[in-house]
Amino acid sequence: MSKAPPFPSPKIDLEQYVTPPELASAVLWNAYLSGHINGKIVADFGCGTGIFCRGAELLGAEECLCLELDYDALMTARGYLERAEALNADVISSPLRIVDVIVMNPPFGTQRKGIDKEFLLEAFRLARIAVYSIHLSSSSTIRLFSKLAREFGFTAEIVTVNYRMRREYAWHRKRFHEMPTNVYKFVRVIP
Repeated sequence: MSKAPPFPSPKIDLEQYVTPPELASAVLWNAYLSGHINGKIVADFGCGTGIFCRGAELLGAEECLCLELDYDALMTARGYLERAEALNADVISSPLRIVDVIVMNPPFGTQRKGIDKEFLLEAFRLARIAVYSIHLSSSSTIRLFSKLAREFGFTAEIVTVNYRMRREYAWHRKRFHEMPTNVYKFVRVIP
C-alpha cells in the first residue's frame, strides 16, 4: 500500500489528500482482525486513488467497490486496483447497494461544512456489518457521531491518531503536517 499513487490533480473543493499508507494499513488490519474484510463485500466511499480497496483486495475481500466523484482520481484508482469495481458517483446520492463493510476517509468538512456527516449517514444506511471512518478529532464530533451511531443501530469505538498528511497543494509550506484525527469503528448491533 505504500505504493498508492498520488492524486493526478488534487481538488481542494473535494478535500483530496492521500490517506497515509500506515494509517490505511492500521484501519484495514483492525477490520481484518475483527472479521470485517476476508470474504466480505467492502466499499470505499470517496476512494480517491484506491488505497483502501487495494488493501481490502490484499486481505481477501470478496469484492471491493470504489466510489469516487473525481473522474481523474477514479481512473488512477482503476490502474492501481486488481479487481475492484470503480464507480464514478457522488457518495451522497450513490447508486450503491447494501454492502457488508464501508471503509472511508471522507472530506473533513473544511471546504463544505457537514460533508463528513453526510458521508457517515450514507455509510450507516448502506453498511450491513460495520463502518470504519477517519475524521478530525474534536469532542463535539465524537458526541455527534456517537449519537448518530446509536440512532442507526451501531456501537462506536474511537481511537485518536496523528494523521501525517503530506504536501498536496502549492500553498503547503511543510513537507508533512500532523493533526489529531479519530478513527471510528462502528459495528451494527444485531438484535
